[in-house]
Amino acid sequence: MGEKKALNEIQWKSVFATSQDNLIEDFFRPALGASVRYDRGVGFFSSSWVREAAEGLANFACNDGKARWVTSPILDQKDWDALIRGSKSETSSLLDTLIVKNVDIIKNELTRDTLSSLAWMISDGIIDFKLACPRNKLSGDFHSKFGLFYDAYGNKLCFSGSYNDSLHGLTNDETISVYPSWKDSLIEYITSYQNRFEKLWNDEDGNVKVYDLPSAAKEKILQLRRYDRPYPTPSSVSKAIEIKRSENKRNRFCFSGDFNPRDYQKDAIKSWAEKGSKMGILAMATGSGKTLTSLWAAKLIADGCKPNPFAVVIVCPFINLASQWVLEIQSIGMECAECFDRSKATWQKELEKEYSSLMLGNKEVLIIVVTNATFTTQNFQDRLKTNIILHMLIADEVHNLGADKLSNSLNQEIKIRMGLSATPHRHYDHTGTDALFEYFGPPVFEYSLSDAIRDEHLTPYYYYPILIDLTEDETDDYWEITQQISTFYSKKDDSDLPEIVKNLLIKRTRLLSGARNKMSALKKSIEDLPHQNLKFEKALVYCGDVSSIDENSNKRIRNIEEVMQTLHEMNFQVKKITCDEGREERDEAVNALKEGSVHGLVAIRCMDEGIDIPDARLGFIMASSTNPRQFVQRRGRLLRKANGKKFAHIFDFVVKPPDLSSYSNDEKNYKKVERSLFKRELERIKEFCDDALNGPVAMSGLRAVKDEYDLLGYE
Repeated sequence: MGEKKALNEIQWKSVFATSQDNLIEDFFRPALGASVRYDRGVGFFSSSWVREAAEGLANFACNDGKARWVTSPILDQKDWDALIRGSKSETSSLLDTLIVKNVDIIKNELTRDTLSSLAWMISDGIIDFKLACPRNKLSGDFHSKFGLFYDAYGNKLCFSGSYNDSLHGLTNDETISVYPSWKDSLIEYITSYQNRFEKLWNDEDGNVKVYDLPSAAKEKILQLRRYDRPYPTPSSVSKAIEIKRSENKRNRFCFSGDFNPRDYQKDAIKSWAEKGSKMGILAMATGSGKTLTSLWAAKLIADGCKPNPFAVVIVCPFINLASQWVLEIQSIGMECAECFDRSKATWQKELEKEYSSLMLGNKEVLIIVVTNATFTTQNFQDRLKTNIILHMLIADEVHNLGADKLSNSLNQEIKIRMGLSATPHRHYDHTGTDALFEYFGPPVFEYSLSDAIRDEHLTPYYYYPILIDLTEDETDDYWEITQQISTFYSKKDDSDLPEIVKNLLIKRTRLLSGARNKMSALKKSIEDLPHQNLKFEKALVYCGDVSSIDENSNKRIRNIEEVMQTLHEMNFQVKKITCDEGREERDEAVNALKEGSVHGLVAIRCMDEGIDIPDARLGFIMASSTNPRQFVQRRGRLLRKANGKKFAHIFDFVVKPPDLSSYSNDEKNYKKVERSLFKRELERIKEFCDDALNGPVAMSGLRAVKDEYDLLGYE
């Protein structure tokens, strides 16, 4: 790199303010690039800051820099109490658990490349963390915010202020004051901060307890490394790396850390292995650990076939879901071949290389992650060595593979097959379901959403069905569709409806999805939240893929845009997730929700599968179908466990059957049709109510409409 630039060769302002300056570009990036040491005491460290400061940190790494961070962990009150008052052994155990939880949060927030960079810097000792908790006369959080940069020439640059290392901190009105050591009048400030930091780092402050990063937690972080270092290898670790490489020539199927399958996960694997002869579908609720269950099953198969090579093919419907599998695989200490990202045109060569390594005995197991779209191509199938290597197929959200095009291209040479889905039956598609079960085998184990809530693996929730009336014009359209549908409801089994009826049902669903009165009901529901001690935050809003005529502009507007506009008018910051947004935009939106820089996400269908948002705790279902898969996925998406999340709250906007008495003289017949159609909606509502904490109360609010359609006994 040549001679390093000195800190005193850079022009520094005395005060940097976010209202006028870009703190990353104007301060942190040049300071890191000129430094060989960085000490930071900060109340809150967000991994998103690493992403923003990546260039400066890379330059810092090239300098063989060493950074020390003292920061506050993300704690519940009970965790804080236990840390401060617990015995030494209890504190050590709890700290391991808390660090792992904090690492998981970092893992979910970062893109893969930045995540890998952070893990490499911790692995190489470039960054070291310690965690601080106030004690004795202090309470609350560790809130110090100061730092010191040191260059290779003896210069120091100290700063302090209100700024936290977070993405949110960059958007707040924050200031930092700067104290250069080459200004004699500021030496006293710098010395006092140096002493303050060393006292914290060495745990010598009687009112702040500082914990080292436990070895188990550090190992958890190191598992997140992938690719090569994004900077030259530091000289201090080059020799150690070569030794480690020589010791780790074989890639075994391992589970790092203290993962221990839960009883129901063991039962699932046993049922799959015995009942299905290593074939079958695990019908397990969203958030119940299907991923780790299937990986554990794969490990057992791998252990049983040693020393012979073994390959696992994991197929996912979406790229973002495939990316989550990659992170999960890395979290257990494994690597995988990624065959899904369009930007990686070389996956074919990488896959061939991995197979060669497997067959030469340099590794014992190969894990391949692929999307449905790539998996079904001849290009991919031709590269599978199923004729000479034992393969296992794991299909996540397996119901997607029941579609004609996908089911016809399933590889018959793979004999060990496991499907994963909370809802394996395909709605209105017996043929597709039969094809699915014929290839994978039928469901051999079920762990329902009710089971997961009961066992405290998912978050309890409250459910609020809100009845909506159609407008007069909408009722006219509804009657016209109803007349057409009613002629086909003579047969009892409607599982294989003719195409014309399916299209009519879709048309009717779209009408209900875009019901005009839902907008005012949404606004009122949000305005009423404070009365329930709730705030519009960490929210997901599901819209219909429909449009309507805007009364003000007389132009057609999509439902999702109207919802966005309404929320913005209520001074809420929201982002949308649709098929129009790319992968990076979706990741940014999800990260923004996790960090709290937006109040909610608005989507059509893109959050039904493949996006993990455990922080979400407030759901507004503006549009829904009677397809069990959709409402099970949406509910499960809101019930994932997260730090500080005690309950979820789900608001469901349900269109009430309109009064059609003025449209028909045959009151008995139209009531029968409406009863049949509303009963379907009631089945969905009942399933929500069955598991809700306020289920009986929620169901009682529908008493009048149930009475009208003779459904009072439907509880």
